[in-house]
Amino acid sequence: MAAAFKWFREAAEAGSIHAKNDLGDMYRLGHGTKQDYSNAIYWYQKVTVELSDILAADPRLPSAQRNKTSVARSFNSLGAMYASGWGVAKNRNRAIEYLEQAEALGHPHAKRNLESLRPAKKETIQAEL
Repeated sequence: MAAAFKWFREAAEAGSIHAKNDLGDMYRLGHGTKQDYSNAIYWYQKVTVELSDILAADPRLPSAQRNKTSVARSFNSLGAMYASGWGVAKNRNRAIEYLEQAEALGHPHAKRNLESLRPAKKETIQAEL
């Protein structure tokens, strides 16, 4: 795992959206490195700031859809982190904002995660692994 972490970090630093997202996952889960929620948030946010460029890309290109999926994953993970208080103070409103972005981009778990923030439900928010 440590070798994979090294390669993902190099690719993320070189600008790969997918590697940035995967690096965020590795930090969040402690895969190949020490668990570090602050670094996970940092890398997820590096992905989400690219949203406008990704949406402006030709949607017929396979890379455009893959990039959109990575951004949706990052928004969902950020929403889960804010909803659960992983590395940040719990912030329901911010979690909802991130999860709504993920849902709008088609993330498969975002709707369920949004529903779990409603007062009637007590389910755990799930970040995508």
